[in-house]
Amino acid sequence: MRRFAAHVSTLAALLGASLASQAAPATAAAPTPKSKLIVPATSIGGVKLGHSYRKAVRLWGPGSTCGAEDAEYRERTGQVLDRKRFSGDCQWFVNDVDAAAGAGRIRFADGKVLEISLLAAQNADREPTGRGPIARLKTKPGQIHTGSKASAVRKAFPDAQSTLSGVAVFTKDRMLTFGLASGKVGGIALLYTRNY
Repeated sequence: MRRFAAHVSTLAALLGASLASQAAPATAAAPTPKSKLIVPATSIGGVKLGHSYRKAVRLWGPGSTCGAEDAEYRERTGQVLDRKRFSGDCQWFVNDVDAAAGAGRIRFADGKVLEISLLAAQNADREPTGRGPIARLKTKPGQIHTGSKASAVRKAFPDAQSTLSGVAVFTKDRMLTFGLASGKVGGIALLYTRNY
């Protein structure tokens, strides 16, 4: 479990750094899932680990970086881009300036969801806030969301294990991580433990 905990802290740091450092495309849009639930070991915003590319992107709505790539490919070639075996990331940005307003990411391997993650909106000091559409996605126990206080996470998930940058909840072959910054949840990720 210590090996996983170290990977979780690395993952949280990389998630925050990779999304925060990227400029969003001009067609950026926040994810718009019908479900606003984060279900540990199961799903975030209705998207489950193992879902197909097509289903996951449909559940989170238009506006992802992959949607823009698909449209550009269709316009350029007149054909539909085949994503059945897609490996890579689709990202949804809350605004088209940068990821500081919050972002969501779904990582795929061989056309299936491998990881689902959220990045909190940030204030001018780059500290997580509980504002914006990303914070509307909340855990079933405890109503934890991006921007929640670290103490609330520990209360909602008393069996969570500490990591270098937050806490992780392990269930079967999956983990739900809460990256903490300035005493608040800066990122949430659901992933398979076998990959990290």
